[in-house]
Amino acid sequence: MKFQEILLTYLLVCLPVTLKAQLFKGDIVANLTEIKSLDLSDDNSLGYDVMAQKIGNARIVLLGEQTHGHGTTFIAKTKVIKYLIKNKGFDIVAFESSFL
Repeated sequence: MKFQEILLTYLLVCLPVTLKAQLFKGDIVANLTEIKSLDLSDDNSLGYDVMAQKIGNARIVLLGEQTHGHGTTFIAKTKVIKYLIKNKGFDIVAFESSFL
């Protein structure tokens, strides 16, 4: 493939995707809040209250993760789930699973 073809492909395909990703990045940065503690025995809800405001009256909240098997992520999700049950009235927790 010639350089001009590679450049044209980038300009037509990759550049719009890159620009759109930058827009998403701005949305993410604008909605970040610091969580002070991941200690499960710590009831400090600083940071979680901001998350609760963003959730509003939603009845379904999806919790993602950057990769499976990262222990800190599971601890953080556990604290979020505990907060949602205790402070937002959630009463069902469902986890993704393999179909095998």
